[in-house]
Amino acid sequence: MIPFAHRWFGAMALVAALAQATSAEEQSLSELTEEAAQGDAGAQLALAGRYRDGDGVTKNAAEAMRWGHLAADQG
Repeated sequence: MIPFAHRWFGAMALVAALAQATSAEEQSLSELTEEAAQGDAGAQLALAGRYRDGDGVTKNAAEAMRWGHLAADQG
């Protein structure tokens, strides 16, 4: 089992990389949330980045970490 700190730092590194990447096809928040809730790790990371940055949502560190942890738990 991977220690919590390693998973957390790994998830945050992925969120940071994702936040820097630009996508020609930005998903709507509702689509992203639906996919994240269904277990899509990429959507979970994207949602974590949005909550971290306040991109289309109110900044919320707790939600950013929650979505980041869910993605990290998938490996």
